[in-house]
Amino acid sequence: MPWGNYITAMARWVFAEIPEPVRAKSLPLRLLALRGVEGDEAVAEFLAPGFNALYSPLLFRDMPLAVNRILAARESGETIAIVGDYDADGITATALLCRLCAALGMARPVTILPHRIHDGYGLSPELVERARRAGASLIITVDNGISGGEAALLAHEMGIDLIITDHHRPPAELPPALAVLDPWLEGEAYPFRELSGVGMAYKLAAAVLARTVPPAEAERFLKWAFDLVAIGTIADVVPLVGENRIFAKLGLTVIPVSKSAGVRALAAVSKVVQPMDASMIAYRLAPRLNVAGRLADPALALDLLLETDEERAGLMARELDRLNAERQGMVSAAMVAARQTAESVRAAGERLIIVRNPAWQHGIVGLIAGKLCEECTLPVIAMSNNGHEDVWVASCRSVPGFDVSAFIASFAHMFIKGGGHAAAGGFSIAADRLALFEESARSWAEAHAILPDDGPAIQIDCEISGRECSLETAQELLQLAPFGAGNPEPVFALCGAIVEACRSIGDQGRHRQIRVRTRDGCRVDGVAFGVAAGEMLFEPGERISLAGNLGINAWNGQNMVRFTILDARRDQA
Repeated sequence: MPWGNYITAMARWVFAEIPEPVRAKSLPLRLLALRGVEGDEAVAEFLAPGFNALYSPLLFRDMPLAVNRILAARESGETIAIVGDYDADGITATALLCRLCAALGMARPVTILPHRIHDGYGLSPELVERARRAGASLIITVDNGISGGEAALLAHEMGIDLIITDHHRPPAELPPALAVLDPWLEGEAYPFRELSGVGMAYKLAAAVLARTVPPAEAERFLKWAFDLVAIGTIADVVPLVGENRIFAKLGLTVIPVSKSAGVRALAAVSKVVQPMDASMIAYRLAPRLNVAGRLADPALALDLLLETDEERAGLMARELDRLNAERQGMVSAAMVAARQTAESVRAAGERLIIVRNPAWQHGIVGLIAGKLCEECTLPVIAMSNNGHEDVWVASCRSVPGFDVSAFIASFAHMFIKGGGHAAAGGFSIAADRLALFEESARSWAEAHAILPDDGPAIQIDCEISGRECSLETAQELLQLAPFGAGNPEPVFALCGAIVEACRSIGDQGRHRQIRVRTRDGCRVDGVAFGVAAGEMLFEPGERISLAGNLGINAWNGQNMVRFTILDARRDQA
């Protein structure tokens, strides 16, 4: 059986080291200290992130060049093409710049979102040619472009100016462009590097507005734009710290009252509830935007975000909802065979899982890789040729200790195209190189991957008492939200508790409800979701320890504390 989120007594529990001075602090301050947030000013900024704490976009070296060119295009009525991406980050970034142009009284830009199968990722010569045919004299990229050297050269030859906004790591040689905005550029002075693609588009919009409208009007636009920025930022799994925390926290308050008919329709079909949290974007809104690029055309999602008519927006949102249900079925079916392969690989002690199937859609291989990586806690490559025998397309997902970007760089000579960062990436490869690649990839993993040999680990912030498992504590912990990459939801250990009751609940008994009496005499109810058959079953009177999250469950108008169990194990006698 593959490693799962809930495996009794099999996951290692790794407790954070808490310095003695920190132990005396309140639980929220203890948790902030573990996340490197200490001192009155830093704590205040973290707990109450505000609009005025955002950095000036003019700190980007090339921002004045970009703004001047956009204003010149506005003045002369030029056609602007925005080249985005087929994921939620790129789609929201494209929508944001379209909103900007509308606010400035400019014509709607030509929008070009690459097709996942036909175009692939990023700025390509074909997309530049498409912009030229549409009459564009200026191309602005969002969430891509930093690796588009060949396409940038073609744009230059065609006399089309190019502004690149991207957040991916730049290559050694930058593409020729009028302006390049990327926080990872060498020598760039911008103080926060972890912006998403839509975060970079937001910075460009802020700089343009600073030159064109009164400050109050600019602020109004930028605050209402937090709906798009929050969706793209959370969907792209960038660290929710610094400016990203501001975008996410404020955006979660804007989405329910968004001025966009499309955003409201998306939230409605996604069945979001109040108060919104980051998980509702990550697991409800974002997948419905992403599915357009996975199974159809990403323009479907963009059109929804830009739609102003309520009825049409509702129709578009329902179509994305239908596609998402289809996608879920495809992934569920694919995971059956993928898990079998992954289990045999893990049982053999290998350090890299490679699964492939010619029948899989290109659009779901990333989801397959992500699910297997989460379940097996090993790096995963999922591949498909989607019926095209000559080329396989792969998606990689990883764990700490296996750097995907270094891996892809090591095999660049074998790939048709490839790229990524430490935790995720992708590539395409000719079929006749596949066997050699797989053998070499496994060897590379054996030599370079630094992975624990004793299975998956649960990182635990601290032990918690039964008395601390209260509604008051859970409400205090909400101050640390939104949770996500870079700011994970706290994990607590409830140790040495006596089981009072344990039963299977939910569809096919896949969940467990466990009631325990803690060492300090309190009764705590916990729930574990998606437990494998035969796992996490205890008898009354057994002494166990639980690892999980402390949260609030709203039911019938009442708020109740709930301990969500991530793992449980019997205590040693």
